[in-house]
Order: sequence, then structure tokens, then C-alpha cells
Amino acid sequence: MSIDNNIKNNLRACFDEFYICNEDFVNELIGFIEIHGIANKAFTMLRTRLKIIKDTNIAIRCNWFEQLKNCDNMYSLHLGIYPTNLRILMSKTRTKRGTSALVLHCFYERDGKSNTNYTPAIAKAVQRRQEYEEGKWQ
Repeated sequence: MSIDNNIKNNLRACFDEFYICNEDFVNELIGFIEIHGIANKAFTMLRTRLKIIKDTNIAIRCNWFEQLKNCDNMYSLHLGIYPTNLRILMSKTRTKRGTSALVLHCFYERDGKSNTNYTPAIAKAVQRRQEYEEGKWQ
């Protein structure tokens, strides 16, 4: 199943001026959505949750958004859409406009947090954050 360009554009549009993400992340997310055929549900849930995160300036406390322990300035957004369990890692940053969220990496979480090793995902997110800070994102 392939996502049409309209869905791709709608997913990209979820990440308004508050969110900064590169094309690698967008392609990862679209890849997960294509594999599992969850475009409409993912779009709706993602848009709603991103709006809440933005409205609270990344200060929300709930069961689907958490600050990662032992990892400075790293947050995890959970999108549990059957049959998938996606995590999106993000970080706060300062821009000329004020606070923004860097959207860094998404990955599939196995059933239950204790069954998933976050280490490779966090390493990828940290690498992308560093690339952004070095001005390597376009």
C-alpha cells in the first residue's frame, strides 16, 4: 500500500512553524505509516497531539508524552495505533522565534517499554540534534 502525495503533504503540514524536522524523519514516519496502512488514524492523532505539545510549550505531562530519563532534553511522543506502537523522539531548542521542538527520529516500540531498547533510537536522535546544532540541516 502506498500513501498518496496528499497524505504525505498533510503529514508534513502537521509540523508547523513550532516544529523543526528534516526530510529523513519525515521519510521514516511515512515509511512506518505505509507499512502498516494507518495514514488516516496517524494523521488525526499526530495533529491533535502536536497541537497540545505546542500549546503547552513542551511542558505537558501525560501518558503519551514523556521526558526520557538519563537523557538530557529528550522527549518521547507515543502514537499507539493498532497494530503499531510508534515513538517519536524530540528535543527543545531555541530559535529566533523562541522555543521550538526539534523532531528527531521515530521508531517502532515493541509491546511494552521494557521490551524495547531505546539506546539505538536515542543515539540516532542525539546525532540528528547535533547535526542541527552544527547547521547541517537544510
